[in-house]
Amino acid sequence: MRVAIIGNHLWKLRGAERLIGEILTLYPNADVFAYCGKQGLWEEQYKYEREIRFSPINKLPFISKLYKLMIPFEPLANYLWDFTKYDLVISVSSSFQKSIFVPNEVKHLCIVLTPARYLWDLSSKYFRWVPQILLKPFRFFDSNTNQFDYSVAISEYVNERMGQYWGFKADSILYPPVDFESIGSYKNFATADSNTENDLQSFKAFQRYILGVNCFDQNNGYEEIIKFVKEHPNISFKFIGEGTMRKKMEVELRELDVELLGWVSEQEKYKLIYEASGLFNLGREDFGITGVESIFLRTPLIASKVGGHNSYFINGVNGMIYDEDFDISHFMALDLNKDDIQSPISQFSKGRFHQNLQRIIDDLMNN
Repeated sequence: MRVAIIGNHLWKLRGAERLIGEILTLYPNADVFAYCGKQGLWEEQYKYEREIRFSPINKLPFISKLYKLMIPFEPLANYLWDFTKYDLVISVSSSFQKSIFVPNEVKHLCIVLTPARYLWDLSSKYFRWVPQILLKPFRFFDSNTNQFDYSVAISEYVNERMGQYWGFKADSILYPPVDFESIGSYKNFATADSNTENDLQSFKAFQRYILGVNCFDQNNGYEEIIKFVKEHPNISFKFIGEGTMRKKMEVELRELDVELLGWVSEQEKYKLIYEASGLFNLGREDFGITGVESIFLRTPLIASKVGGHNSYFINGVNGMIYDEDFDISHFMALDLNKDDIQSPISQFSKGRFHQNLQRIIDDLMNN
């Protein structure tokens, strides 16, 4: 079967790119198309060495720095690619990918990561100086050009937002894959090395720092995190990742015990999560793979009331909601050293993702 996969901005291996990587394990001869990015993104981890086919946008100078300014031109790229030779097109959509032009005889499966946040719920933050009326043509295009045969949402939260902004919901839910094998290999190593598994709670209390992962963008709970840090000056905080709000956080919290670590390796990330007393999950994440990783590593979440993490988050069990009733002493006393707390997250494994995706594709191609 001839398969094409459509991505968005392919610069780093984050959640969306890893999801595409798992699709490539099922279809290693698929062709990948994207608006912009870099070649070789999946070579090391997924052994995918085929050339990625980028739109003309990718040829612009300094595109790796300025690609977000090109978003208004991305719908034009949807009509430049020719998919006539394919049997199946899979779009992994967080923007306009779902609206690509696919011939009638070619099946189109759309995996919806999110309705474009910069057009809908976070438009005033992304385009602070742009009159909202100028976004209306893009919203119309986004909600009225849905040329797919079957759609899946990556969480119930995304599905609700599809209904709110597009007027329809997905045909089914397909949770994204979490690499429990890699996390498990780290956890086994850490347990053997430090012998902390039986005394993990006191170990975390001794470490006494709360971790934030990729908290520097508009939808990642930046303002709530600033408020939390200022309310708890006796706790240490560590943040990994980069983003548009990093410098602002550095200025606002410069007198507090805050460490900004930048990008780290996956193994270093697991180590930081494993040793932390808690993990911030205060943004309106579409799903939040890091939250699942944190629970698997027995680190509780400080979570917002709304977001995709509600697919696995249980208030008072594997974390606490940050609201007026939040109590740091109660949070530090949470014990995730119980197998029954982790059992619900088994449904997010890579194997389960492969199985469910293959079933959806088989049904689609046979109908």
